[in-house]
Amino acid sequence: MTKKDLGNNTLSVVDEVFLRIYCFPGFLDKHPALPIFIGGKRPDAMRYKVFSMNNLHSTSATWRQVTTEEGTRTVAISLESRAGLCAAMTVTWIKKSIASQGVGVLSDIEMGSHHWMAIVQAAYEKGSMPNTQGLSRVDKIFPLLVSQNLKPCECSRGTGFFPPEQVVNWAISKSGHSLYAFEKSGPGGHMSHMIGMRCEGRILQMFNPSEGLYQYSDVSSFKQHMRSYLVRDGSKFCGEWGLISVSSYL
Repeated sequence: MTKKDLGNNTLSVVDEVFLRIYCFPGFLDKHPALPIFIGGKRPDAMRYKVFSMNNLHSTSATWRQVTTEEGTRTVAISLESRAGLCAAMTVTWIKKSIASQGVGVLSDIEMGSHHWMAIVQAAYEKGSMPNTQGLSRVDKIFPLLVSQNLKPCECSRGTGFFPPEQVVNWAISKSGHSLYAFEKSGPGGHMSHMIGMRCEGRILQMFNPSEGLYQYSDVSSFKQHMRSYLVRDGSKFCGEWGLISVSSYL
């Protein structure tokens, strides 16, 4: 079978057709040398990871200069290991994805500075944005979006468990970008998290700040992965959840 040279990796003609048809148009044209499938192999369940992310920084952090062999840089030293930047990361991904005019965010580098996202997350967590005092975690998402020139459109909310398949159905029904905020409790304690989704024609994506950006070839694979992620650790959903569709003010 004919292979396309990708440096140390290869991409078969079948895989290239799969990527061009079922994923986002223009991806290979813009990034012809990007290794997509290691060894020319597609992942199971018809999904693949576009890029990885590390949600390690915290709003409760000190920023220090460290010197390495590569030079001096500023890093966040987390004081609360479980306090990440999921809200700021998700909103940033949505903002940049919309601004890409259909191309999408193709690498973690395009997400920008974690330092900036920590500032945005702190404003959200500490309620320092205007008119956010006393609001619930879901209610504070609306001013967070507006602060980034994003327009909250439709919203669905509730408490406790919401079936992962219904999360996907809701996102698909809105066509475009949306986010899902939820709370869980388990052996590791209580956690709040936020993920983003993009459903535009054949483009089906989920952005998880703790893992990265995933893309799916079909709705079934999207739902399967959503369920495996949301219910995999045995923890229970608690508190408030919210689904919000998002567009740009610009």
